[in-house]
Amino acid sequence: MGYYKHEAQEHKVNTHPMCTELPAFLPSATANNYCYRYLEERKLDPDLAKENGWFPSTEAGDSFLRIVIPARTHKAGHVYWQARDVTGKAFLRYQSPKGPRHEALVVVTPEGDPADYLGNVIVEGPMDALAAAMEGYVGYALLGMKPSTATLRHLALLIEDHCDLNTAVCLDRGETANAIKVSMFLSSQGYPAAVAELPEKDLAQCLPSVRKKFLSQSFKTLFRKRV
Repeated sequence: MGYYKHEAQEHKVNTHPMCTELPAFLPSATANNYCYRYLEERKLDPDLAKENGWFPSTEAGDSFLRIVIPARTHKAGHVYWQARDVTGKAFLRYQSPKGPRHEALVVVTPEGDPADYLGNVIVEGPMDALAAAMEGYVGYALLGMKPSTATLRHLALLIEDHCDLNTAVCLDRGETANAIKVSMFLSSQGYPAAVAELPEKDLAQCLPSVRKKFLSQSFKTLFRKRV
């Protein structure tokens, strides 16, 4: 049976054994400090990343030092993750399990009481989700620009945990059409969602002051205050 290129890749992934465990944690102060500095240099919060389960490993698809970022899936027993190279030497910046993804998404929650969360922010990558959480929003990383309908259903299921919050879709610049697709799907499921155009390529590239102002103004502009 023949496949188009993207279908062949999906077929290859889905026939590989399902991943059932995370890469091994590297209990090294040096590695931890290296990952800590990597995030700090990108103006991202390493302590918040750690609170959300991110950790260093040299066994995440290769032997390079990476930050492992656990994802959430809907299938019992299935484990999925992304692992970001922090050395700048790896051929692939991100590694993930070779098996099926099962609509995995990364969710990053802010510090503090959930009652104080400011909103839901849908982004493309885990670093963008971390950036959103730093400003008090729940960040959801799609792990790609063109989520399937099944992935969007899983996203809606996860957003149900914070269904009292409005949702802004902040995909990378130039991805307006995909952002509209995401916002329309969520709105159709009863979760008010709207597209916000980023001032930079992605949320993680924005300086913290720019990020904070952008998100605050976007939510005030896109959504009416609830009485």
